[in-house]
Parts: sequence; C-alpha cells; structure tokens
Amino acid sequence: MNIDILGECTTYEVDLLKVPDFMRETIMKNLGIDCDNLIPRLSAETIALYHIPQEAVCQESKELDEDNLELKLYDYLNRMSYFLVCASVSIWNGLPGYYFCTNILKTVERPIDTKIYITEAIDGAIKCREIPYNVSSGVDTYIIGLTESDYNRLLCEDYDVIEQFAVDQFK
Repeated sequence: MNIDILGECTTYEVDLLKVPDFMRETIMKNLGIDCDNLIPRLSAETIALYHIPQEAVCQESKELDEDNLELKLYDYLNRMSYFLVCASVSIWNGLPGYYFCTNILKTVERPIDTKIYITEAIDGAIKCREIPYNVSSGVDTYIIGLTESDYNRLLCEDYDVIEQFAVDQFK
C-alpha cells in the first residue's frame, strides 16, 4: 500500500481544449463531463490516470478538497472523538513528537509542503511515510483514532509510552 492521501484529494482546473481530441472524448465520456464544462476540476490522481498533459493543467488552481479528505480519513480512522499523531522523528525539528487533536483534518496538516503516503492501514489507524518538499527521505508517522478512555489514559503519559502504543497498533 502506498497511497498519497493529500494527492488524492487535491484538484486542479484542467483545460480540456488543450488535450488531444481522442483523449478529451475518453475523459469526458468516462467522467461524465458535458460539453459545456471544458475546464473541470480533476484530482491529481485522475490527471495522472489519464496522462493529461501538464500544459492542460492549471497549477495555480491547486485546491485541497477538504470534504473528500475528511471522508477518506474517516474511512481509515473511524468516527472517533480524538486522534493521535505520533512521529519517531519530527520533520520540523528532528526530535520525536506527538500531538492529540479532535479535528480529523488536523491529523494531516503540516507547517510545510509535505507528501503523506499511507503505507499501512488497520481498522482505526494508519501508518504513513511523510516526505517534505525539501527532504529526500521521509519519516514514519502514526495516525490513530482514539476512544475517550485511550485518550484520557495517554494524556498523562510520556513520549515513550505513547510511541509504543502507536507502534503496537500495527503488531
């Protein structure tokens, strides 16, 4: 498994008039696009799937579809009230770290442009490989949906216990 969760939920305007005719017809038919909408918003995944030429993609129109992202994250993490994000090495300061949040979108929010690939998924938890735009290697991050009792128990623990809890989810 190697799913670019943010890439799947990022859309761009695509000028279908800049796409070869045979390709445009296939895209419009398969995606149900009518002739009146020759500049639809398509996901990065769809753009790659149809091999749409870069000159047809308006990079400035890049937009994260938060509703779609939220639904995808809930598919992995379930509808929990609390979430844990735990990294053995933080990409921001080189130290281990974790945080708790109640907003599922905050689990994938980063202060710098970062690709987040889901590498493993189990019911209620995902293991990700995060690769910032300015670093060639990445770090593993665990994102876990928590019950209220797990949240209350972990709230008072130190990093080592929290990291072990995250790692144990995947054993």
